[in-house]
Amino acid sequence: DARAWLISVATNLLRDERRTAVRRTQLAEQFNADTVPSALPQPDAVAEAHERRDAVRAALEMLPERDRRLLLLRHEGFSYHEIAASVGVAASSVGTLLIRATADFHAQCTARLGAHA
Repeated sequence: DARAWLISVATNLLRDERRTAVRRTQLAEQFNADTVPSALPQPDAVAEAHERRDAVRAALEMLPERDRRLLLLRHEGFSYHEIAASVGVAASSVGTLLIRATADFHAQCTARLGAHA
């Protein structure tokens, strides 16, 4: 029967078109979710991040050269022996020097960030 065949073909085409539309919508949503950030950073958060960065840099600049180098080398992942060789101290004293440099750095950061608050 030609009429029944035509109805079957039309129904199948309609079903395929719906499936395709659903797939395209899902892909578009997935693409948008992957590429478009869900929320942009707030301007005040960006400004605070810049202030913190500037305070950290200023605090590092206030430290003696040796303390600054100790902290930066340790932050980069160098071992105590490598740090000792670079700074020119005994490897056994690197830990103590790092603790003191870290305390001075934190004090400088706190003073600078407190001044901006």
